[in-house]
Amino acid sequence: MDAFLFYTKIVTKVLFLAPSIAFMVIYVWSRRNPNMHISFLGLFTFSAPYLPWVILIMGYLFNHDLTTDLLGAVAGHAYYFLEDAYPLISNRRLLKTPGFLKNLMDGRDQPIVDAHQQQEVQQQAQQEVQQQQPVQNVLNEDDLDQQQ
Repeated sequence: MDAFLFYTKIVTKVLFLAPSIAFMVIYVWSRRNPNMHISFLGLFTFSAPYLPWVILIMGYLFNHDLTTDLLGAVAGHAYYFLEDAYPLISNRRLLKTPGFLKNLMDGRDQPIVDAHQQQEVQQQAQQEVQQQQPVQNVLNEDDLDQQQ
C-alpha cells in the first residue's frame, strides 16, 4: 500500500485520487451494463462498455492528463474481474465483506444470511404453512360434525 501511494505521489504527481475512483465507478458500471446504449453529447451513440474509452479519448482531445483516468480504469478492471468474472470461473469470491462489518452497517446483532439461505428459509416456511392448512380444514369439518 505504501508503495502504491509513493508511486501515485512521486511518479504521477497525483495527490488526490477522487477522479480515479470516479472513473473506476464508470468503468465497473459500463462493464455491468453491456446492453445499455449511450448518446454522447448528442453526436453519436454507442454501447456502455465503450464509455470509459470515449471519456479517455475526449480527455486526450482536450489535452487532459490521462494518468488519473488510467489508474481508475486499472482499479475498475481489477475490481470487476475479482468481483464479477472470477467467481463465475472458480465459484469462489475473493472480495468478501467481513461479517462484522456487515453487522456494523446493518445495525443489528443477528448473523447475516445470504440470499440463497434466505430463499431456503422462505421455502421451508411456505412448506410448513401448506402442511398446516389441511389440518386446519379437517378440524373445521370435525367442529361442524360436533355442532350438528
